[in-house]
Amino acid sequence: MCLTDNIRKLETPIGFFSVFDGNKKIDFSVQENNLNAPYWVYKNKEHIGEICAEGNYKIILDVKRIKIGKRYTVQFSGGEFEYCESDEGTKCFTCRKDGWMAGIGFFDPNEAEKLRQGGFIENNDYDESDFKGYRIGLLEKKNGFWFELIDKKIETIVFPVAWLKEREFDKASCNAAMGFWLT
Repeated sequence: MCLTDNIRKLETPIGFFSVFDGNKKIDFSVQENNLNAPYWVYKNKEHIGEICAEGNYKIILDVKRIKIGKRYTVQFSGGEFEYCESDEGTKCFTCRKDGWMAGIGFFDPNEAEKLRQGGFIENNDYDESDFKGYRIGLLEKKNGFWFELIDKKIETIVFPVAWLKEREFDKASCNAAMGFWLT
């Protein structure tokens, strides 16, 4: 269920997420993330508390509205991302500012093919003839991702986003919570 359609930015307490077609913002939809359970924190195998997201959504782009081969970006206005977590084709990155953490994740539909070709290849010089869906990569400023549609065999491209107030738990626990929601 879409929370809202046709918006141009998703506000967080420390910045906002937007999607660009070149230099122009484009519309996207926002849906609540169906994985929104609290993240349980343990110390010495004892449950000591929970971390809850203040916001936990999915940015959804309708492929019918995107052109094949054109470069788009989804980016955050509030700072530079750091690598956070990954899991079988998904990765997430987070940004910290003023006691808050915001994060974004993505799915790379071509990770298995990249691994088949030998894993990380410098300058992303892969044979892309067997790639599908879209190409994706981290922006140079590390504030989001670029992506290019390869084909229209998928209906949507989805970027999970979340933010939380850093309270009594350490950075590692907050990173684990973000990874739980975003990958």
